[in-house]
Amino acid sequence: VSHDIFDACNELEGLPARGPEWVKQTLPHLAEKLGIEVQMGEASPADKAKGKLYRLSSDIAKVLSGTNTHMEYLKERGWCDTNLVIGQISVEELKSKLIEMGWTHSDLSTSLMLENSRSQYFGTDKITFTITDYRNRPVGFVSRNLNSKPKYINTPETLVYEKRKTLFGLSTALKESPNQGLYIEEGPGDVA
Repeated sequence: VSHDIFDACNELEGLPARGPEWVKQTLPHLAEKLGIEVQMGEASPADKAKGKLYRLSSDIAKVLSGTNTHMEYLKERGWCDTNLVIGQISVEELKSKLIEMGWTHSDLSTSLMLENSRSQYFGTDKITFTITDYRNRPVGFVSRNLNSKPKYINTPETLVYEKRKTLFGLSTALKESPNQGLYIEEGPGDVA
């Protein structure tokens, strides 16, 4: 188990080690102890938009993880969802669940995380994988079409997801590599 200065503050002084309270309490406390001047300010509009996309991606992944995936399809290919969030849900059902969680129709349509004018990234005819960044935060989705072409459909690039800078399964690889080595695979099915 590795510990850092933030964990130490949490253990020794009861200060938050993560989350929004970490920024408000722990960071200023440490800065003061170390004699470093910190100016706290409001998040920029771009940072707020990124935060909103991270929250939406996380909520989509939570909903997706609770769905009944096409288990026969996964078994046939030897896929498992031990280290990945894989699911299957219609766009309509997903929208309904996200609206129950407090998201608006406008939030969902402007995010382009569920669909665009040409493609839907979720559906009962797809197996959807959650794409995470190196910190294991959901940032996008890739769906395997079961009945049509193209074979795979990715959500478009957003403020939090840049395809050329995102290596699918990296957070899992970083966690597992000390035990199992590191392998480069072609697609999400290979990682599953």
